[in-house]
Amino acid sequence: MGKPSIQPKQTNKPYRVFSIKGTAKLQVKGINLNSWNVAKNSGNDTSTGMNGTILLVGEKAGMSTSESIISNNTAINGGGVFLAQGASMEMKESTLSGNKAESMGGALFVDTSCVANFAGCTFQEKATNGPAKELYFTT
Repeated sequence: MGKPSIQPKQTNKPYRVFSIKGTAKLQVKGINLNSWNVAKNSGNDTSTGMNGTILLVGEKAGMSTSESIISNNTAINGGGVFLAQGASMEMKESTLSGNKAESMGGALFVDTSCVANFAGCTFQEKATNGPAKELYFTT
């Protein structure tokens, strides 16, 4: 039995998989997020733009995942994951591949004061039009 896969019903419409805000925490193991597009004008949370197939916002917002695949997703920033306003993420033994950002961070966009920890992960991303191809960290 393979990893559970979450894919959009229609790839031509914009969707976000997880939006984790405030004090929310999410723990996921062995999930496959494939072919999501947040880059189109979808009416998603405009305070963070069309960013991140997985969006984490706020000091106490957090996510931990292991043995997961985040692949072939698209957003303006952080095609795979977008962290803002002090959010945190821990990822182990996972793969981010083929994700694309139209601006910065194909795999990952990490804003100031956020914490991102990775162990045993693989990053294989598509090029972006912006200054940071795979990983983007603000300072």
